[in-house]
Amino acid sequence: MIRICPNCKSKNALPTQGDPSKYGRPVCSKCRAELFPLIEKSNDPTFYLLSRHHKFLEKLGRQLGNVISMYQARAYKALKNYLKNARLQRLGSIRGTNNKIISGVFVITILIVLTVSINDNPANKSRKPTAQTYQSLLEGVKPNQAKERTCKKLLQKYGHESYRINNNWYGRGVIKPHESGWSLRVNEPSWPFGRDLTYVFENETEDGFKHMAICQFYGGDYDYYEFKVEHFEWPATVMCSSDSDYAATKC
Repeated sequence: MIRICPNCKSKNALPTQGDPSKYGRPVCSKCRAELFPLIEKSNDPTFYLLSRHHKFLEKLGRQLGNVISMYQARAYKALKNYLKNARLQRLGSIRGTNNKIISGVFVITILIVLTVSINDNPANKSRKPTAQTYQSLLEGVKPNQAKERTCKKLLQKYGHESYRINNNWYGRGVIKPHESGWSLRVNEPSWPFGRDLTYVFENETEDGFKHMAICQFYGGDYDYYEFKVEHFEWPATVMCSSDSDYAATKC
């Protein structure tokens, strides 16, 4: 049996008879290097892991190679179309004098292709709520961002009406509330005080008057919401409601 030395490439004859365990480690007759260096067991856990799972790693490497090849092909095609449409053939090949320009375009194209590929994946698409889904978030009395966002929009639309509604305060009226002066307090439903969810907006002006607007979500069998502006003495004025049976203006 002939073994080629992996170090000096010289041929070495190995015995084919007798007990192999009595011969010791086979070494090269010329450079004295081991003829089977990989046979020795290593105490390195990394070496052990790679040796044990080399098939899995090879398969994984092939899959990654296929993915990279696919993106390279798409990037090359996109770059080719870009050069054609922009009439940049005069830049020459990538090996020409304009390496930096085309290399930059190539890198940018790869990033664009990767971004589009990721966005095309249904699992990675942003889950923006549809109109039907958003409407369902406004149901019930559980607080969430959709309810708060809706109430803030209604505040921007109707909050200034407090100036008109309370114009007879002490016979002299009130100062118009500042748009940036509103504060929010959320009152969640709690037994036995109430089963409704209310977003209370307050705005105290320089004259000492506290403007108040309430966005209220009714629970139980009603399941609707309304926005109203408080009067300093009389019941609140309902500005709009999600159910047209309870207000002339629909939210």
